[in-house]
Amino acid sequence: TDDLDLTDYASGRVIYSLPGAPAFPVRLASEIFQRAQGHLPNKRLTLYDPTCGGAYHLVAIGLLHGAAIQAILASDADETMLPLAKRNLGLLSRDGMDRRAEELTALHEQYGKKSHAEALQSLARLRSQLDCFTPPQTKVFQANVLDQDAIQANLSGETVDLIFSDVPYGLM
Repeated sequence: TDDLDLTDYASGRVIYSLPGAPAFPVRLASEIFQRAQGHLPNKRLTLYDPTCGGAYHLVAIGLLHGAAIQAILASDADETMLPLAKRNLGLLSRDGMDRRAEELTALHEQYGKKSHAEALQSLARLRSQLDCFTPPQTKVFQANVLDQDAIQANLSGETVDLIFSDVPYGLM
């Protein structure tokens, strides 16, 4: 019910993006997560996305609701998306935020663009959210959502509490 300004989560601002990597609406992802969480035991959850793409919505959920998340597991059939997913989920750690700060600082120093300064301000606000919770563990792996054996082998005994996915659509 809060009217939140989610500009800090804009695709490509702090959270990494690539052409063809869609950005799931942050407000909708947050609402769906909270509604699902209300039906689950009151504990830190393990979240899994079997079609993660660049993991944009997973990092947004992780930053917004990190206190409720123990682990985020992510897989995709497209191996070209996995490095982006790893970089994005890396933003849920201080080291990942520090690396992103270095990148954005270098861009700002090189080009002096207002958008880079604004991205650094967003990064500072997002980084401060990490002080409010223990960062979730993350794991990214390649697996086709239709290949149960590959998924089970990579989950290696993990108990998944919630599957949250932006299912691929369109002509692929």
